[in-house]
Amino acid sequence: MTALLSQVGLAKETAYGTAVTPSRFFEFTSEGLKPAVARLESKGIRAGARAFRNDRSQPVPKGAAGSLEFEVPTKGFAFWLEHLLGGTVTTSAVVDANYTHTAQIGSLYGKGLTAQVGRPFNPSETVQPFTMSGGKVTSWSLSIERDGFLMCSVELDFGTHTTATALATATYPSGFLQFPWSSAGISIGGVGVCVTKFEIKVDNGLQTDNYMICNNTTKHEPVEAGLRKIEWSAECEFADMTQANRVLSTTRAGMLAPIVATFLGPEIHGGATLPQLVATLPAARFDDGLPEVKGTDPLMLSLSGI
Repeated sequence: MTALLSQVGLAKETAYGTAVTPSRFFEFTSEGLKPAVARLESKGIRAGARAFRNDRSQPVPKGAAGSLEFEVPTKGFAFWLEHLLGGTVTTSAVVDANYTHTAQIGSLYGKGLTAQVGRPFNPSETVQPFTMSGGKVTSWSLSIERDGFLMCSVELDFGTHTTATALATATYPSGFLQFPWSSAGISIGGVGVCVTKFEIKVDNGLQTDNYMICNNTTKHEPVEAGLRKIEWSAECEFADMTQANRVLSTTRAGMLAPIVATFLGPEIHGGATLPQLVATLPAARFDDGLPEVKGTDPLMLSLSGI
């Protein structure tokens, strides 16, 4: 059977590492969430032994990890905000059938996820669930390219996994769409800039090897062990020196500019307000992106920074 019966469901954990039934389901383009079982091998020397003995290794469960990629939906994406950024998500009253969810960088402590991937056997079409708990978003990105939708990619780390939990019934929000490139806009320093692609990447700096000797191999909650690494990139035409001068600047003020990326949904959910996602980098640094001649194509700037 093809992967057409596959599903991905998630739920926020009340207590980190305590699995809950998946209740939020997302359409996805690819996933690579894999349970891990390490093999502990003896290094002992035995007289006359010239090959490794099968009774000198021990399996050790080591949780699970992997990636999930999906087109950002116009409904339901707020579920991810606290797990991507941490802190508290503020939600306003509904206006024109839309809620406004606002999130900033904050603590990721206690932000646990349960995820379940349903993968169908071939050819029976029976779907086998793989359930993982104690989930954390270790890194993530938002990206868009010409002729595409706004994409979200997340890297996840989990403390435990099982194949014995029953498959949850997948349900999806009604009437949601995606954010197309045709209604996306990027501004730099308050001025709109036409780009062919744009990306924000964030590494949450989590310590994911948080295992202890305490009569089991259950991973302790990953904690922040470094500053968030926030990177951005954009490709635009070499129309003038505005962006190049930011890369070349010898002053701190000159190399910084706010970047605001606004993505609009193609249809209203009600009233007169289009659903939108706005990502703001208040002080983006311009580190690279000077033009280079490599053939006869029009010159482009591949801008990037932190």
